Amino acid sequence: MAGPYPAEEKFHEALRALVGAASQRKRLENAYLDHLNDLQAAELPASQQAKFVRLRDTLTHGEQLDPEIAIEAMSDDEVAEAVRQILALYDEIMDAARPGPFPSRPGGRASGCRPVRLLLPSRRRLGSARLLLFLYLSERQSGVAGNDLEDGVG
Repeated sequence: MAGPYPAEEKFHEALRALVGAASQRKRLENAYLDHLNDLQAAELPASQQAKFVRLRDTLTHGEQLDPEIAIEAMSDDEVAEAVRQILALYDEIMDAARPGPFPSRPGGRASGCRPVRLLLPSRRRLGSARLLLFLYLSERQSGVAGNDLEDGVG
């Protein structure tokens, strides 16, 4: 997935690490340590650099703590917000990597482009798929220590 920004591939792999059976906290820790820890802000589009620095500072307490310690000390809401920030940064990096104006965005269409009708599943089904993906990514897994669910584990 080579693109104009080196961070594209790293964020893509970080998103892949955020999906799985481990707790959301552990998935965040793995995503950051394995894919984003060595990333420099200069590798991102200029418009995303400050957001990335804020995310990195959140996950390291301003580089005063190891990410493992900082993430362990975060509340569940803070962990979920950090995951959302990674997803948002990836989306914004991908938008910056696409050339030209976007037909679905303010600013009009690229010259010579015309709308094309796509046959997609009904809005209800498509919305359900998005909801299921969101729930899967943010769900606290039962049976995993540290999840504080009423299953007696953690």
